[in-house]
Amino acid sequence: MKFATVLMLVGLCAALFLAACSAPAPEESVPVSVANEPIPTPATVMGATPSRHVLYYFHRTLRCEECLSMEFFAGALVRARFEDALLDETLQYVVINLDDAGNEHYAEQFNLTFSTLVLVAEDTSGDIIEWQELDEAWETSLDEEMFTKYVAGEITAWLARWQQ
Repeated sequence: MKFATVLMLVGLCAALFLAACSAPAPEESVPVSVANEPIPTPATVMGATPSRHVLYYFHRTLRCEECLSMEFFAGALVRARFEDALLDETLQYVVINLDDAGNEHYAEQFNLTFSTLVLVAEDTSGDIIEWQELDEAWETSLDEEMFTKYVAGEITAWLARWQQ
């Protein structure tokens, strides 16, 4: 009897852990970028120039070690290496809990199913010109050196591309 109870508790904990970092895929059709190509919007068609860039860290209420590491490492990286961009508001770092009321649209808009980082270029009215999910952030999140190198490189390349 004790063994069955322990086994059931282990199964329940495993299910909660898996659910903490993921959510079901949206049932309706959501525009998805292929290989991080931008989804055409009126802003991209008209050749809009971004007024700001945002590095979003999206997460759920229940988080695992990888999720917590991603938030900590990304915040530290942005403050340390992109201080000038933060001060002149060219770059912002925003943390969003997808489970909070009113934030559900982010999961649909960026086709999110788990904790991740997304770079976004916005015009002066806040419309999204282009976005890119940092696909390797999760995979490198437990190795600060690899994570920092990857994310810093992506942010640097993203900002340089828009400054041309």
